[in-house]
Amino acid sequence: MSSRASALSTRPYSRRARTSLAPSAAAPFFDVLNWNQAIYWFLLLPMMFFAAVGKFSVLDLSDNSKLASEYGSLQTTDSGPPIHKYLAFLVYIVVIFALIAFRKRLFQACAQNALMLALPILAIASTAWSQFPKVTVLYSGYIVLTTLFSIYIATRFTPERQIGLWLFNGTVALAASIAIVIVFPQAGVDAKGFLGAWQGIYPHKNIAALMTVLFLIPVFSFEAKTKWHRTFRLLYTIFSLFFIVMTTARTGWLQTGIVLMSLVGLKFLRKFSSRDRPIVIFALVPLIVTVVVGATILAPYLAVLMGKDPTLTGRTEIWKACIASAMKRPWLGYGFFAFWNGLQGEAANTAMAAADISLGNAENGVLQMWLEIGLVGVAILAVMLIRTCRNAAKVIFRKDAPAYVDWYFGVVVFTLLSLVDGAKFLMPHALYWMMYVVADVGLAAEVRRTKAIDAVDHQAALAESAARQRSRRRLRVAS
Repeated sequence: MSSRASALSTRPYSRRARTSLAPSAAAPFFDVLNWNQAIYWFLLLPMMFFAAVGKFSVLDLSDNSKLASEYGSLQTTDSGPPIHKYLAFLVYIVVIFALIAFRKRLFQACAQNALMLALPILAIASTAWSQFPKVTVLYSGYIVLTTLFSIYIATRFTPERQIGLWLFNGTVALAASIAIVIVFPQAGVDAKGFLGAWQGIYPHKNIAALMTVLFLIPVFSFEAKTKWHRTFRLLYTIFSLFFIVMTTARTGWLQTGIVLMSLVGLKFLRKFSSRDRPIVIFALVPLIVTVVVGATILAPYLAVLMGKDPTLTGRTEIWKACIASAMKRPWLGYGFFAFWNGLQGEAANTAMAAADISLGNAENGVLQMWLEIGLVGVAILAVMLIRTCRNAAKVIFRKDAPAYVDWYFGVVVFTLLSLVDGAKFLMPHALYWMMYVVADVGLAAEVRRTKAIDAVDHQAALAESAARQRSRRRLRVAS
């Protein structure tokens, strides 16, 4: 047998192995806009509940009339009418049913992503030193179920079906929000001191903007193969951006711009070869440093331009007060979800120091976690984020990277922005945390898949090299 024939004999094995490891995008085309699936409708209520962080605007008009209401204090089902508690009970019954039905694969997925369970376990453990143990027990149970439900979504659905699920829920949330603004403005327009700010189904304009950004990211992460796909993408993007603008949430505007620029930047960098890409990135570093330094120097003026005062609407004072409180219990914090509980415990000192008696949020993801589960929790979060970013770096520039990798990348960028924004890490019944877990689990699975493909290619290359050597030896013997 010639060396060419020997080499060819190894390639069918390589092709078959690669096909078995190929992403679902290589399988028969799945229409991400095919929403005629019973499971999508079964999960609609939980997904909308998590999108609204457990509180729909139409179910509690009293919150919308409290001028002193704060963004952070709205992220709990304990306040307001009892319907929020009943709704939470119903939602988590559905979640538990889904977890039980999928328990075998869920156990395997949890074993593969054990690090993702470290923070929920620490949250449960914090009951032992919590200021308010009953609150910690309740909300640590919520966060365990929310995390498991996120892992369920990441493993129950292929990435394309996940995109379909997010777009389905994003469309429902967007359509319902705009309809409520028009038909029922008492609920759809945020009246908490923000004249004319849209909030739709959400309990706050900031939440409305940020959730719409999260629902917008997947629309850029599938191949638009038909005119209907392209039309949907255009209309969905236009209406989403319009709604974000109408929320008047400057933070949402900023995060939308950064996320979209990151996705565009990723596509730009992919145009360069792996050899040229580091040079391009290195050339961009001075520009990025200049922008960051300039933004720091001009921060007071930029804040005014964004409609905020130089202290970022008092956030710098809040951060100082929170750090002072955190230093009193630096390692383990005050207990999961047990710091902000009105003017009780250490939160009262923090609110007084920040000159804001209605304060209910550290206005910073890391500070919030530090207050609740200490530097131990912050360290675990850092390890998780490093793992997520490392896995993203391994797959986003591969030539065979599927389109859904861009969605994971966009969610990671959004999550990293939460390091300096309001609390979004380990939030019970909140889509922020859920989508990060889904992205992390998805990226880890993608790394395992690409490693398996590289191993198959390596074995095929070794087999081909061995076949060539055997052929050369036969030729030498024959001669």
